[in-house]
Amino acid sequence: HQWGFTEESLRLSRECLEQAIAIDPGYALPYAGLADHYLASTVADVPARDAMPQARELAERALQADYDLPEGHGMLGIVAGHVDLDWAEARRRFQLAMANSHVPWHVRQWNAYFRLFAIGSIEEAVEEGERTIDDDPLSQVNYTVLGVLYEGVGLENKARAAHEKTLELDPKFWWGWWHLGMHHAVHGRTVDARKCAEKAIAIHPTARCNIGLLAGVLQKESYTAEAQALLAQLPEGSSRAPLALTCYHLACGEIDAAMAWAVSAVDERNPTFAPSVVRAFEKRLAESSEWHTWLAKMNFE
Repeated sequence: HQWGFTEESLRLSRECLEQAIAIDPGYALPYAGLADHYLASTVADVPARDAMPQARELAERALQADYDLPEGHGMLGIVAGHVDLDWAEARRRFQLAMANSHVPWHVRQWNAYFRLFAIGSIEEAVEEGERTIDDDPLSQVNYTVLGVLYEGVGLENKARAAHEKTLELDPKFWWGWWHLGMHHAVHGRTVDARKCAEKAIAIHPTARCNIGLLAGVLQKESYTAEAQALLAQLPEGSSRAPLALTCYHLACGEIDAAMAWAVSAVDERNPTFAPSVVRAFEKRLAESSEWHTWLAKMNFE
């Protein structure tokens, strides 16, 4: 349920985790799972500034019950990096998380995607991402992440294959359709991009990244009125706008405008934005004069 990233799936995941905590309040893992619930909710458009303090508190509660729990340290590593922009602390937390004799596959995935890839250690991130597939070859999220990592190193065909595998495993996974749509859009396949964007937005019509992608593809095809009507769905002055408009301009091929909005999006502290949007398409976005502004604002070591 947790990684369906819809309002209904997240409601179900939270109910399960809260039941687990009620049955055994001293068991650490459900607290880490509920922390991950709040992280997952940011994909489904809950503002990170609302969700991530809850994730931090629950991860700390998990470590009070079991200080060696990899999921607890991993979650605090995500918070340290993407909320506090403290990448030294993120590294320390993930070192603790990865020191366990058995590293859960999703903790390895977090380290690859949220830390290594985010800071630009892209080749190392790919190695870790490939190991998660060995650990769990049936996880659609693992293939989505691997597709993002392959995109970052310029392996276009492998990226597309990974995203297609995601959707073979779960055809209703809107986040997978969005990633495949962004992939097609950036590589100039607007017809394919539009098909994917339409599937994504049909499943999650209010997701800002879906709105931005479909509007960008429509604009690229000169359907300006339709594109602007989609963007008008974003509430005026909404903090959601930078994420949507980064996707919009990236899909349009307007690199400088995309990076200008990416710089603004840092203030939202959304953990998935840096890896899934900026690092994934770094080979295009780094051409912008705003690229170094983004790097500085992210406070990378």
